[in-house]
Amino acid sequence: MTSKSYSISTQAYAKAIMHCAKYPSSTVHGILLTDPKSSPIRVVDAVPVAHLWTDLTPIFEVALQQVQIYAESKNLKVGGYYVAYENVKHNVLSPSGKVFADTVLKLNPDSLALVIDNELLSPENTSTPATIAFASNGNGGGSSAWEKIQVFSLDAEESGKNSKQSYVTLENKHVLAKTANLLQEHSQELLGDFDSHLESPSVDWLQNTTISEKINVA
Repeated sequence: MTSKSYSISTQAYAKAIMHCAKYPSSTVHGILLTDPKSSPIRVVDAVPVAHLWTDLTPIFEVALQQVQIYAESKNLKVGGYYVAYENVKHNVLSPSGKVFADTVLKLNPDSLALVIDNELLSPENTSTPATIAFASNGNGGGSSAWEKIQVFSLDAEESGKNSKQSYVTLENKHVLAKTANLLQEHSQELLGDFDSHLESPSVDWLQNTTISEKINVA
């Protein structure tokens, strides 16, 4: 696998975590957006998609198309997939999770897959990223093997990474604390996903503007 490095923004990390926290008894899915000009690959935002189904469906494909259009309007790319499973002990990509991840991989060979570690979802967690990361060892042409890569809470220089290995960092040391504060405030109740949008079209699932603003001032 070619070495790749990723940096996750506060917006992306917090939204993914809050999506999981809002539906703790459900499997949730979402899409990650990246800046195509950044190096390391910067995960800029997360778009919550589903909490009502667990397998690839036409609904996911419709949502993915809308996310693509939205990303292009912001000069971003679909760049990854995240999931948190109903089973809190499940911390690897399931067979269906790999199908979702492979679908996104076809759009971007540098895609990242994140599994949220439910056991680390806590307002008190300000030290350990609640994410398990996987990168593809294929070329994005279809079904691919996903290999676990390291996740660090500090940036690359502070963590002293081996550049020959793929890894993920959070964009700065404040990401976990900001996310914890948002969970303490129960801000996840303000977040909407595509499933919620289908039930109530006014739900702002693509941008989650209210959440984005709270993250910026947290």
